[in-house]
Amino acid sequence: MKIAIVDDEEKELLEAKKYLMGHIAKHCPDEVENLFIETFKSAEEFLKNFKAKEYDLLVFDICLKKMNGVEAARVVRKKDEDVALVFLTSSRDFLLDGYGVFAAGYFLKPLSEHEDDFRKTFAHIFPKLKNRRKELNLRADGTSFSAPYDSIFFIDIDWRHRVRLHTADKNLAVSSSYENIQKELLTDQRFLECHHRILVNMDKIDSMGKDEFILTNGDKVPISQRRQKESKAAYMSYLVRK
Repeated sequence: MKIAIVDDEEKELLEAKKYLMGHIAKHCPDEVENLFIETFKSAEEFLKNFKAKEYDLLVFDICLKKMNGVEAARVVRKKDEDVALVFLTSSRDFLLDGYGVFAAGYFLKPLSEHEDDFRKTFAHIFPKLKNRRKELNLRADGTSFSAPYDSIFFIDIDWRHRVRLHTADKNLAVSSSYENIQKELLTDQRFLECHHRILVNMDKIDSMGKDEFILTNGDKVPISQRRQKESKAAYMSYLVRK
């Protein structure tokens, strides 16, 4: 797990790192071996080398000098739609600022005076961090490979009855059975079977039409008439939980 913390106050930067490391060591000891936390003293320093899919969690102080945390988060969202974002803030007055970048939560400063809030927030976001690393094991052309869950847009069946994996830049026929893929993906709350033998990643939905989901890459996934009501309800419920 890779985490970045951005705060221009060194004391608070180190305190946030200490709390994250301590909490993960106590409550998620199996993650410690692969835990890597980077610290940055400005948004500009962080963004200079930021790459999509590199981090599992980003922690931004809202009141950074020059570019603030929310502005930095907007830049991040243009490159990485899925990385978890948490803001550090000294006042609840700023909490609404993060809605536009889909913040996963807030750590109120100083952390030493808000330990219960810290634990509750981290308990809420940690399952999402683990989900980011989930992978679907597949075979194509006799070769095994793994597709991260968060790279999958949808799974369907083509006219030759082959299972097809759709990602941002691939439309690939795989030899794995639809039933096995369905069984695995439907254990993850992100995936929805909106049509017979079509599974869609709800994180990739941009908008919802009368009988289709329009994805963030422009692809359109049909919703069967029989499943329209339940599919739309499931998607709206997922958005609320998210």
